[in-house]
Parts: sequence; structure tokens; C-alpha cells
Amino acid sequence: ENPCLGEYPLCGMENTECRHAGPGMYKCVCAENYTGDGIVCLPLDPCQTNKGNCPKDMDCRFTGPNMHQCVCMSGYKTSAVDGKCMLEEACTPSSCSPNAVCQTIGPHQVQCTCNEDYIGNGSVCYGNIIERLKELDANSKALKNNLEYSIHYLSKYYLEEMTQHGPFTIFVPTDKAFRGVRRSSGGFSRFLEDKDRALQIMRQHILIGKYRLEDLQIYNRFYTLQGNPALLQVKVSKDVFKYKLDGTRGKGKVKVRNLEASNGMIHVVNNLLTTEPEIEGDPKGTALDLMKQATRHYKTTVEMIERVGLERLYSAMNVTVFGVVDEAWESLPKGAIEYLSEDPEGRRKLKDILLNHLTPGAVGITHLINLESVLTMDNYNVNISITDLGQVRLENKATITQANIVVKNGFIHRVDGLIVPSYIDVVYPNFCPTTQSRDVLGRCMPCDMRKCPRPTDTMTKKYSRRCLQNILSRSYCKAVCKRDTTVRQCCSGFYGASCLPCPNGFRSPCSGRGQVSEGLVVIVVVVVPLLIVVVVVVVVVVVVVVVVVVVVVVVAAAAAAKAEAEAEAVAVVGFFLSILYWMYLS
Repeated sequence: ENPCLGEYPLCGMENTECRHAGPGMYKCVCAENYTGDGIVCLPLDPCQTNKGNCPKDMDCRFTGPNMHQCVCMSGYKTSAVDGKCMLEEACTPSSCSPNAVCQTIGPHQVQCTCNEDYIGNGSVCYGNIIERLKELDANSKALKNNLEYSIHYLSKYYLEEMTQHGPFTIFVPTDKAFRGVRRSSGGFSRFLEDKDRALQIMRQHILIGKYRLEDLQIYNRFYTLQGNPALLQVKVSKDVFKYKLDGTRGKGKVKVRNLEASNGMIHVVNNLLTTEPEIEGDPKGTALDLMKQATRHYKTTVEMIERVGLERLYSAMNVTVFGVVDEAWESLPKGAIEYLSEDPEGRRKLKDILLNHLTPGAVGITHLINLESVLTMDNYNVNISITDLGQVRLENKATITQANIVVKNGFIHRVDGLIVPSYIDVVYPNFCPTTQSRDVLGRCMPCDMRKCPRPTDTMTKKYSRRCLQNILSRSYCKAVCKRDTTVRQCCSGFYGASCLPCPNGFRSPCSGRGQVSEGLVVIVVVVVPLLIVVVVVVVVVVVVVVVVVVVVVVVAAAAAAKAEAEAEAVAVVGFFLSILYWMYLS
């Protein structure tokens, strides 16, 4: 009898089956596509074994007992072309900055890259200085509607520099900072009408390079685009920074600092620094006219220009002059100016030097700093470099200390040193190298194979047999060779290791009363004055001794006898006085 055929199911659990196991016996087993012990049966899940044999880029989805479906993973979608899984676009309008490009790099993963000419992490991208100021003026809680004057100012006169060049660090005044110039000029527009002054004032607020305030804090002073030194006054305890031009009283307190832009750094200050330039421009006169007027700075330079006949070039239209100040000429060794201005060879060098302070075209400082070099009127490329402090250097010898002095025919950049081209070895002829020849011996070797120590030596017919090998044989020799060496000597009128000009200048050493030999100058300048002092001291001592002796003799004579003693004393005194007079004459 099969108990499984009874009225009531013996295996009452769902998904189980009753199976006849013998007379009066049965067994409960799981139904097809289910697994278990017959008491508890669960659906078979093919996803539990080897992920249902789905591809690596797909997930296994259970759809019923022993049934599954391979579907694309989260972040992927099925291609309508080949049915394969492809990465699903994860970028949304809010994923990145409006000024960035969004790229899906993985499931639900994006990468934001700022557009060209923008800087940031992609989520936030900053534009150039002008764009950044506009953004701050529109959206910043601290600066909203407080940068309109500076934006207009920079857009009018520094648009190209602030949008296409850099990096620059700029101390931007707030709108309230312009109250003084608006009042004194009769309005902001009237202030901007004086273009040269407006440009000069803003240059005093711009640094070359990108600096956080913490970077500038380590320097005692740094330099503006104008060329003048500036500094920060810091109160660490109150976290207060004040921007100040060196040597002036005005200062601007930094209200907001370290605002990044793609081409620099912005610090907002509460004051506009309006310091007047040391040399005023002259839009109606030429560069030479202005230099003639500024005699405190350019008297010697003008004299040099006139000495070599370069007045026409320094007055020509559309030029840039590197105006070297008189201090640079005065720093030359004694006699150098006379050599350059009077000697024919010196005047040729002087003309070359002055032509290298002149370049075609009106090249302003903001364009000059973007050049590696500038071609001068002498067809020489003057190297341009910028120091860590923001100074603009020419040939690493001269520094621009005031930029963009406006004249009718271009610009003058005041420089503190002479630009001497590399092909002019020295300013004046102090070194006169001479060639000396001496004998040198080669190594011991067979006489018919003897050689000089160096390829540049010249072998002579002479030779030496002083060789150890000749103890046993006379077949070894040393070649006798001539070797020329260049000895660095001072020219006439110069002395010492550095060939300095002789006393009273190299053109008339020793005031024309003698010559200075190498080493003898020490005797002339030091020893002779010392000997004179010694002689004077000796004479004074002798005089004192003589006077003492005279006094002693007079006293002794007086004690012996008055009448005779007086006569004898007078004679003795006369004798000693005659000796003293003879010493004085000698």
C-alpha cells in the first residue's frame, strides 16, 4: 500500500513531494527546482553559483526557482546595438562648475576639469582677475557691490594684462577707497581722464608673480610693477595685514585676502595709494628733453649722449629708453668716465653702451616682462629676468626702479645700473695680457720617439738625457719643448691684483710726477706717509732733549760764577741754538 495516495497529504509543506519508499513507507522530498531536506524546501538560485555564469560586467538577477537573468551592473546600461553593457552617463548639470568639463570615469563617478584659462578643482573654477572680481562683486557676501570702481578701472586700462597675461598679485581697492580721488578730481571719470597718472597709481598696487600674503610676509620688502619697493605691516595677534609703499605714510588694510584667479592672486584693501612718482612724465617732450630737465637723475647720462652724438636717436619717435641714473656712472672706478668720454677707443665703447640703452618701439613694462630679451639699437639682445621679489632685471646688472615714464616719443624706464654688453669686456683698459714662453721637459722615452707633454707645446731640437734608464743605455731622452702662456698683467696706469686705477686716475698716475710699479704703490701710498710721520716724531724728540740740555747747562753756569758764567752760558746757548737751527733747516 502506498501511503502517499491517502486522502491527506503526508508532506504538507509547500514545494515538497511525497514518495513511496516501500510497504507502508514514504519519504518527503523537495519538488523540482527546489532544494532542501524535504521538510524545508527553498527555490534553487543559480546566481549563487558562479554568478549564474554571467559576464564580468553584468549582475545575476534571480527571477524564479532555478531561473535567472544577466543584467548590467548599476551605473551601466544595455547597448541598443549589440546588447552589451556600456557605462551609463553620470554627469548632470550640477556635477561640475559651469566653467568645467564633466567626464564619466566609472559607474556613478565623474571627473571635473576646469576649462582652459580657468583654475580650480573642477567643482569650483576661477577665471582671470577681471572675471574673478566681477564674480566677487556679484556673489561674495563680504564684497558684494563693493568692487565696481576697481573693475571699471582695470577694464579700462589693464584689460589685456589682467585677462591674458600674468601671473600678477593685485591689491584691489574697495569702492570706498576711491572717495579721496573722486573728491579731489571732481569725480571718478575725471580721475580716469588723466591716463598716465591713473596707470601709474594702479602699477603701485600690482606685483609680478602670484603671492599669498603669507608668502609676502617673509620678505622685508618686495617690488611693485612700478618698480618702487613695498612692504607688509603685520599684527600677528590680531591677524591684520597692511599694504604700504616703502618710504610713504599711506597704507591699505587688507580686508579680504588670498582670492585665487587663473592668472594671479587678489587681496582687497580699504585704501588707494596715490604716491606721486619720483620722476614725472612729459607727454609733450622727448626722452632727451625729459632727461635734460631731470638733472638730479640724468645729468651725466645727457652729457655722455651729447659726447657721442646720439641726441637724434634719443629724440626719435617710437623708442624705449633705459635711462641709467647718474649714480651708476659715479660707481665706476676712478678715471673710467674720463676714459669713456675722452679716449677714442673709450668713446666707441661709450656709444655701444648708450645704444644698448635704447630699443625700437614703445615697450611698456607689462609687455617687457613677457619677453625673454629685447633687441637694442646696437642689435644686441638684452636679457630680461624677474627676481623672486618682483624686480625687473636687465642683463642681471641693471634694475628698473621706475617704469613707464611717459614721453612724447615712447617710454623711459629708469634703471640703476649700466647695461654693458657681453662683447665689451671692460669699461676701461686695465688688463693687458702678455704671452710668455718657457721650456718644459717631456717624459723619458726612446730618443727617436720623444714627445712634448701637451699637444699645444712646440718641440725644439734640444733634448735632455737625464733619464734613469740611461744607467744601462744612452738611448733615452726627454724632449725640450716651448710652452706659451698668457700672463694677466695690468696696463699702464693700473696696479694690483684687480688692476685698479693708480692714484689720481690712470691717465695721470701719481699726478704726473712718477709711475706706479706693481707692489711699489704700497710704498708710495702707505710706507712713505708712515716714514714722514716717524721722521717728524724723531725731530720733536731731539728738540725736547736739546732744550733740556740747554736748561741744565744754563743753571750750572749760573751757580759757578755770575759774570764769567753768564758769558759762557750765552756762548753755550748760542752753540746749541745753532745746532737746533741747522737741524731745522735740514
